Amino acid sequence: MKIAVSGSHGCGKTKLINELFKQANGNKVILPEIARECPLPINQKQTLESSLWMFHNQMRLELEYGYLYDTIICDRSIVDSIAYSLCIHGEHKYLKHIKEFTRDWLPTYNKIYFLTIKNNNYFIDDGIRDMDPIFRQKVEDKMLELYKEFNYNINTKMKTL
Repeated sequence: MKIAVSGSHGCGKTKLINELFKQANGNKVILPEIARECPLPINQKQTLESSLWMFHNQMRLELEYGYLYDTIICDRSIVDSIAYSLCIHGEHKYLKHIKEFTRDWLPTYNKIYFLTIKNNNYFIDDGIRDMDPIFRQKVEDKMLELYKEFNYNINTKMKTL
């Protein structure tokens, strides 16, 4: 089973991930947020190379953990990665291809929980998050737009496996 918790930064994803992890049975793992491990610039300073690094490492770890564990709880989905990239770089030629791949990758998730800024405000300066509320909202809007465009039904209410 592969579950992702999606949403803009500072909306409580980590809290929900920890709750879901406690509920999961058997051989399980949390896939941490890839952006925090990225050696390249992130947030509004994110380069195209940063975007590609995060996208490919998210996918790589989902594949690797899917082989090693029965349940993976992902801090972000592949849509999160492409949404940040599109907010910063627009419809770059590389991102157009990755966007199409994202559409095909979505069915690999059993569930995606989406947390909104409005209902879940954990927006604190941790030295990594971008503190610009306009950028934060832009990212959330892009994520919701992509889930709708991809016709993927995200879960915005239920917090159980």
